[in-house]
Amino acid sequence: MAQDAQSAALQPSAFGKADEATVGSGSPFLERSISGAGGEVLDRALRELQASRLSVAALSDQDRLELVEACLHGTMLTASEWVRACCEAKRIPSSSSAVAEEITAGPLTVIRYLRLLAQTLNALQSSPLPRLPGRLRRSRDGRLWVPVFPTRGLFYDRVLLPGLHVFARMASDVTKDNLSEHIACELRQGAGQPGRIALVLGAGNVSSIPATDFLMKLFAESRLVLLKLSPVNDYLGPIFEQAFAPILRAGYLRIIYGGADLGERAAFDARVDEVHLTGSATTHERLVWGSDASERQNRRRDGRPRLAKPITSELGNVSPWIVVPGNYSDRQLRFQAENLAASVVNNAGFNCVATRVLITWRHWPQRERFLRLVEAVLRERFRPERRTIQDRRNGFARPSAISRAASAIWAFSRGHCFATSTPTARRSFCSKRRSCPFWRKSR
Repeated sequence: MAQDAQSAALQPSAFGKADEATVGSGSPFLERSISGAGGEVLDRALRELQASRLSVAALSDQDRLELVEACLHGTMLTASEWVRACCEAKRIPSSSSAVAEEITAGPLTVIRYLRLLAQTLNALQSSPLPRLPGRLRRSRDGRLWVPVFPTRGLFYDRVLLPGLHVFARMASDVTKDNLSEHIACELRQGAGQPGRIALVLGAGNVSSIPATDFLMKLFAESRLVLLKLSPVNDYLGPIFEQAFAPILRAGYLRIIYGGADLGERAAFDARVDEVHLTGSATTHERLVWGSDASERQNRRRDGRPRLAKPITSELGNVSPWIVVPGNYSDRQLRFQAENLAASVVNNAGFNCVATRVLITWRHWPQRERFLRLVEAVLRERFRPERRTIQDRRNGFARPSAISRAASAIWAFSRGHCFATSTPTARRSFCSKRRSCPFWRKSR
């Protein structure tokens, strides 16, 4: 397949065209969030969030569901511009197979999250235990294993991560009878309580992360969110303003732009109750323990953090890949070697979850075989003599497979319920044909 044909496959004709004026058109929030001095913008944003404390607490599951569905619709409409902006910022040519990375690590991830959230909210209205993607199991020590991946109703998981199954290993006191008490706990506990304000410091260049961070805070934890985008990814701001306009209009989200100084000022503002950070360890250390080395040492020794607020962080470049020793087939070893190699070079290695440490048991009989396979995959698809990042990406990616997967997933995303795609796409990709009004109309 030629490169231009690959690009066309990645962006089908129905690929998230932002052609509806109702979504984020002429958003007043964008004008407010980028105008004026940093302190004035911060103060205004926090005042507006404070005014919504009680209304977010009064949201029912149905209210949340309607907001989620509206954001899902907005994300689909802005998806094409979202991917284009990411590719432009990273200088990725439209003919490159790396466009598929921006699809899957950008709007596709957000769409998947919103659909799963909608499924959960829908299920909780009729049953205390949402439908699980498989059967419950018990481990040898008697603990309950709950299936969580791949999910039902979405084929993204099986296409992008084929062959993987994930279970949550529950605590020893969790049984089949009381499992419902341990599902969606934060969502249930947060309802009815006055909303706390969470600051989300969204650095990094994986575009789905700041979006899913603030969506998690709002819908799962009932937090009002002040999102600060960094100079690295502030090009996402106008897209977020459009995609998530319903949340902005409701007063549950405000977006500000600036560097480390503005982020620090926001973190220490008394109106902010908690902080979530995606970025560097340096930023975390500066906020929690201080900018000076001696100050950090003294504060750590005395147990006196500079920021006395709950803070969660996703910091980068030390992520381990732990291999559990076992007796694996050659096919299994090769499969996991390719997964490991992909985790090293995804986004050219600029990823906070990129593998940086490989941990194996020294006496594992298959250890040397596995390490040789990893080295072979990296040599084959990520050759050091290639000089440019683009060459490295193209050397690792398998364009035809990625193109087909991304194209099919997007047609599926556009083809069910919120679709504006062609009747052919709806007939081909709708997973709920009997209940989907769009599919019935297209027959």
